[in-house]
Amino acid sequence: MLAVLHRLTAVLCHGILRAAPFGRSRAGRLGPWFAIVGNLLLAGCELWSGAIVKEAADSPVAGLVGTAFGVASLVTIVGELIAGVAIVRAKVWQGLPAWMLLTSALVLLLLVTPANISGSNAFRMIALGLWSLTFIPLGIRLMRPFATG
Repeated sequence: MLAVLHRLTAVLCHGILRAAPFGRSRAGRLGPWFAIVGNLLLAGCELWSGAIVKEAADSPVAGLVGTAFGVASLVTIVGELIAGVAIVRAKVWQGLPAWMLLTSALVLLLLVTPANISGSNAFRMIALGLWSLTFIPLGIRLMRPFATG
């Protein structure tokens, strides 16, 4: 399920790339690509972690999966930070949607990453839920051009 959600987030980032709310910023154009790659890597990590479910948490392969998750998260964070700052600076989008990609990067960095390191399932689920909520205003904003009426 999480692999599917990461793929959907990659699609959302592609929608941001196409909508270009970062104006003419080159960095803003590059940021969503990092976020797309990062989310696709996260999807792959989710599938990989499911494939090794019977491995011990301290096994070498589990360590590789954990490292891959860390790299994928960093790529996602960098992309969202770059694009998020460019979106806020361009002032093409107003209100909540303008700040959500930047907020997503900060939630991933400051809540999800520590939650995953902590090993607390409750903390992890709360952090992942908050991270997921940051994408709702973005999805709604991206659908606006397609709304009828």
